[in-house]
Amino acid sequence: MENIKLENKAIGPLHLGMTRQQTEEALNCLLREWGPDFDSPISQTEEEWYGFEGSCVRYIFGRFSALFLVHFNSEGKSVCITFDSSVSLYREVLFEEIPVFSAEAAEVIYQLNQQHSFLCDSENPQTGYHYVFPQLGIDFERADSICYETASDFMGEEGLDADDFSHFHLLFVRLFDPNYLNALSLHEAEEILPQHFIPKLPNFPKAVGELFSLQIGLSKEQTEQAVAALLHTPAAQTTQIGRFEQVSYRSEQGQICVWYDQNQKSVAFQTEDCPAFPVLESFPQLNFLQGVLESLSQKDILVCNCEQFAFPHFGMSFSRNGEHCSSLTVFCPSFWLSSFMLGIF
Repeated sequence: MENIKLENKAIGPLHLGMTRQQTEEALNCLLREWGPDFDSPISQTEEEWYGFEGSCVRYIFGRFSALFLVHFNSEGKSVCITFDSSVSLYREVLFEEIPVFSAEAAEVIYQLNQQHSFLCDSENPQTGYHYVFPQLGIDFERADSICYETASDFMGEEGLDADDFSHFHLLFVRLFDPNYLNALSLHEAEEILPQHFIPKLPNFPKAVGELFSLQIGLSKEQTEQAVAALLHTPAAQTTQIGRFEQVSYRSEQGQICVWYDQNQKSVAFQTEDCPAFPVLESFPQLNFLQGVLESLSQKDILVCNCEQFAFPHFGMSFSRNGEHCSSLTVFCPSFWLSSFMLGIF
């Protein structure tokens, strides 16, 4: 299962300059590559393109409602292609080898700014929404101006809401013909010259990366050997969720769920307290979850979603039952946004 690379003003087979028919043929080609999840037709909606001659079509498809918004000029050729982060649930999206959705927005923009200038709708790019690279013909957009300097303004009593933390990541990527730069409505944008954006980031801890004998990044074969040693010949139930595979291993000793990426590498482990994984016995401090949350909050930002609490850079989340920990998940930090969109966290 290959990643999607953004290059030559294209996302896979979908290029700028295509007619509407060619665009729809390219989208269908993408769907065939993405597999059996797409058993329903593409939903199409005509939209207005205010201030410009031409047309705009919104395409939505698949289990996760992946979005493509394509603008066509008066000659019927595509001049702007927008897609959202849901696409990354089917394939990792790379631009110059940077994972544009799974990495945080500040990291994406910082890496690209090493060689390219960009336009931003804020004097401080960390609080911006739009990041336009005119020479590359690409625009990155997120949903809110939150950054680590202002995160405290969004904090609730139990931490930062997961919806708010998702805004640290990009929501849309837009490929455009440079002749249509004005269509992006950045008339008063600030130009940031190469190597002039240096994000102010906290000194986050190294990800924990392991749970007992299980380690993030192991192959499926290696992981199953470790699980077998813990659960003594467990039964396995597999579910394909976009580009991720969820395998639930179960025996009398207990149960553990493992998520694998498209390269069959483990990206997350989730378990409840059980004989094979004596979480509370090994980590008795988790019996006093509030103290654990307060301690880890000194090192990483605390993200909450109902009764679940995550430390996205540390790569660990907890589910709460009263004041006690009922389950523990260890994950690769780059998996956090996908896990949120998939409803795992």
